[in-house]
Amino acid sequence: MLACAAVLASTAAWADETTDHWVDTAISGCSVWSSKPVESPTVTWSGPCADGKVNGNGVLVWMEDGGLVGTYTGEMLAGKFQGAGVLVVAAESGDGFNKISAIFNEGLPAGVGTLETADGQKFEGEFTNGFLEGHGVLTGPDGSLYEGQFKDGKPEGYGYAKTADGQTYLGEFQAGEFEGDGMLLHASGEFYIGGFVDGEAEGFGRFEETNGAVYQGRFDDGLPNGSGTYFAPDGTVLQGTFTNQKPDGLVLVTMPDGTQRTETWANGEKVQ
Repeated sequence: MLACAAVLASTAAWADETTDHWVDTAISGCSVWSSKPVESPTVTWSGPCADGKVNGNGVLVWMEDGGLVGTYTGEMLAGKFQGAGVLVVAAESGDGFNKISAIFNEGLPAGVGTLETADGQKFEGEFTNGFLEGHGVLTGPDGSLYEGQFKDGKPEGYGYAKTADGQTYLGEFQAGEFEGDGMLLHASGEFYIGGFVDGEAEGFGRFEETNGAVYQGRFDDGLPNGSGTYFAPDGTVLQGTFTNQKPDGLVLVTMPDGTQRTETWANGEKVQ
């Protein structure tokens, strides 16, 4: 679901501002800008030129070694994409093409636009300096979906996600992962609300099973680890320390009738 960051990096290969290279177009002879030196490219431009560079509205076709690298249809200024345009560029995999429809600034997508990738992903939202940045919606061919904030091509900030395996998440993201406070509903119906780190439950949280059992307390690496309370479906309550979701050490047990006793557990089993 998050591969669009890499797609944007490859799509922007014609617009890396760190280096300047110029390629003469066939027939018209005016120049178009390239981010890297290219051996024997064939570039054609259907529009006007100004000061020896492609300029105005037209169609640019770029080929290398007899293969189509990409096309651009729209506005150009001083040899670079500038204004409304549609960029179709070969995918890095060599299978199919990616398509960006957007406003371009200095060769890079900027403002509101769309990205459709060769592998069936679609992004609709905001671009900044060639990256998905701002608010947007990203969908995948596998049924996955993300709606929310993006930064550097990845979900970051607050958003909603639905994964291919049926999980739904509402909360905070960082660098494309669940990070911060959030709520996760599993396809099985199990539910977690609390803290996340690197996509896993961590910190204080609450996990509810489909049979009515509930754990509330500390999590680490996605499992109950640390002090917490387990509410069994029959009304029994265990309070103590948990290791990899199992009671471990001294446990206070409260029975459904309210009576209490202390027990010693190890690896999820009562030993005394």
